[in-house]
Amino acid sequence: MATEAPPGAWREFGARLGHLRKMAGLSQHELAQLGGIARSTLGGYESGARRPRRSHVEALDRELEAHGGVLRAWEAARRTDNNPEWFRAIAEAEKYATTIDIFHSALIPGRFQIPEYARAVLTDCRPGDDPANIDRLVKIRTSMLPKLLSLNRPQMLVVLTEYVIRHNIGAPQDQVKQLDHLLRLHSDGTIRLLIVPSGTQNRAGVATGPFRLISFEDRLPMAYAEHASGGVIIDQRDEVRRLGAIFGEQMSWALTPAASLDLVKQVRGDLA
Repeated sequence: MATEAPPGAWREFGARLGHLRKMAGLSQHELAQLGGIARSTLGGYESGARRPRRSHVEALDRELEAHGGVLRAWEAARRTDNNPEWFRAIAEAEKYATTIDIFHSALIPGRFQIPEYARAVLTDCRPGDDPANIDRLVKIRTSMLPKLLSLNRPQMLVVLTEYVIRHNIGAPQDQVKQLDHLLRLHSDGTIRLLIVPSGTQNRAGVATGPFRLISFEDRLPMAYAEHASGGVIIDQRDEVRRLGAIFGEQMSWALTPAASLDLVKQVRGDLA
């Protein structure tokens, strides 16, 4: 079976590392010994097939007397990596999930976004970013759900605030398409959807921010909380339990499933 090519960001880092090693007159075996790592590990770094640990990068930078050059190249690769560590870790975990409970108070969650919506969100959140990088991130975001469903079909309960479905992201016609997509995901059984109406006294969800709870058949549940630069996986039992209580609170304020769908359809009709 063919192996997937390493991401371009890490191939570039590996090429830079290999160039610096050769300029220093060292073989892979010699540099690996000096840096305290296995030669095969260093080979993986130079080919781009492995993503280096920071401690290894710092050791290599020191042994090559690169004055921070290796570290800067590593940081640049991390910034442009299509699949950063937190993304790979959460994708791997969700392959084995039985249920995923998702809450968002500001946006349609990324995996349920259509390309137009995702592009508008990413453009606003990444001012000055290269358009080619925005396009790449849009493809990553919109491929998340199909990839998950090809491996696993966990039960997904999505709780959104009314603000999410009423707030236009991009052109009004794009919001219509986005709401249509959300309704299709509900009708085909991919998700169950609940809407927390505006005007409630519910504040916990807005203060907490977006998160999701991931449950498994044979291991303890975990959570994933989003932030401006990506996300963080949470496996501490007390924190997972706290987010579970907040999710339950959002459900208690939400409309019934039928009333939630009716509200989405009403908002969609008002936009059309």
